[in-house]
Amino acid sequence: MRKADVDDAWKHCRSSAAKDLFVRSIEYNNDGDIESVSIESRVTALLGANGVGKTGALLAMEGILNRRAYHDRSPVVRLRGSYRGKDFTIPQDESDAEITVVYSDVSRDVNYIRSRIHKMSDIDQFIKEAGSRVLTGKDADFLCHVACQSYTEISVSEIILPDDKGIESEPDDSEQDESVFPFFKVVTQSRAYDSRGMGFGEYCAFYTIWLMRRADKHTVILLDEPDSHLSSESRRGLIDSMAVIANDRKLMIFFSSHSAEPMYSMRESDLCLVYVKADVARSTLLANVKERRQLIRPLRLLSTKCLLIIVEDVDAQEAIKQIVFNFSGDLSRWVDVQIVAGGDSEVVKFVEKFPKKSVICGIIGVLDGDKREHGECASLDYLPGLHDPMNASRSFIRDRPEVLAASLGIEAARIVDAMMDIGHRDYHDFPSDLRGALGIGDQSIEIIRSKIIAAWLTDSEISAAGKELAARIFALASSRPLSLD
Repeated sequence: MRKADVDDAWKHCRSSAAKDLFVRSIEYNNDGDIESVSIESRVTALLGANGVGKTGALLAMEGILNRRAYHDRSPVVRLRGSYRGKDFTIPQDESDAEITVVYSDVSRDVNYIRSRIHKMSDIDQFIKEAGSRVLTGKDADFLCHVACQSYTEISVSEIILPDDKGIESEPDDSEQDESVFPFFKVVTQSRAYDSRGMGFGEYCAFYTIWLMRRADKHTVILLDEPDSHLSSESRRGLIDSMAVIANDRKLMIFFSSHSAEPMYSMRESDLCLVYVKADVARSTLLANVKERRQLIRPLRLLSTKCLLIIVEDVDAQEAIKQIVFNFSGDLSRWVDVQIVAGGDSEVVKFVEKFPKKSVICGIIGVLDGDKREHGECASLDYLPGLHDPMNASRSFIRDRPEVLAASLGIEAARIVDAMMDIGHRDYHDFPSDLRGALGIGDQSIEIIRSKIIAAWLTDSEISAAGKELAARIFALASSRPLSLD
């Protein structure tokens, strides 16, 4: 997606001369007084820390537009704007034309979709009945841009499930006849996979784009934290895509977030702060943002940190990912952790040449356990054990086949037989060799690799060493008082 196209989309999104749908203000109750925040763009971010009422504000807006009460303490009471050349005030003007609204708690909806997919034994039949559509042009560009991937082909099937709660809006007391969800298939230069093999963040990105592109023109889209599981680059890509889609389809998009990316990708006039009034329990307020610095303390960004972890290969990448996210508590919640794979010599060189006084991010190189001859170094550490993680994992599974068998949902005897067939092969190919020997081609190499590493980390000594490594990484991140400006 060209920067010029994004800039042009933002220009039109911020046009005050819009003659179609445009929500211009949100009115809220401030301890008995009705106050308002102005809306100056088709894409508005509601920013605030966890628990301040962002979700409640979005749900209240949905209830107002759907002409029903939302029974919560959200202060939002009225929306003003224009639609097809006429001003509206909702809920005050009962005669106004109906405005379509779509609400989505993206993480909840994607989790629901994935759960349904994995429980459906006849999913392939549903896909066949739905047919598939190859995405081209902007449809494909949006997904590549947000997922930060160079897909060579993307197709989608819109699967209809009868007699189930819809997934595009907050569940309520009304019954819905059917729900629709997207099932994606993608091809990259190295592999092909579908929704069943997608990472959660990747699926969230795809689902959010699908939802916006599928919406009718002149729709209000309310997205609850659509960027929660995305990388920093993907978050920026999502914001770019929102502007282009909102401009193309004349949508009004409101999304909640507690990340920093909207501060950099959007103007102050596109941002709305959601916060809790001091000393008043559950009193949520809204405010227009005049300076980005207004957001630093409410978003708890004063201690925002970035940590770059360099490892040797994809096996080590999976191992360190599980160690960091399983053994480091909430590290990933306040530190932007990026894990990059490279050869062992590159890891050492990069760590040695990285500026020691960098104010951008901290860095640590983590080598395999068989590389301990490099010795001790403040920015260099080692994975548990004395061997390559995949080699060590293969040895562990040979001795404890029942651990991996339980994860794969098969009998341990099948693991034993498979190990006898492939035990002589190069351990670097162990995940693919094991998949072939077990005949489980429906599971991706990435999933099998993850389960193999997870089995190895259940070993008591390896687990203890992993926790010590996680503690050292945590200490390194904590020692860097990086500020956001």
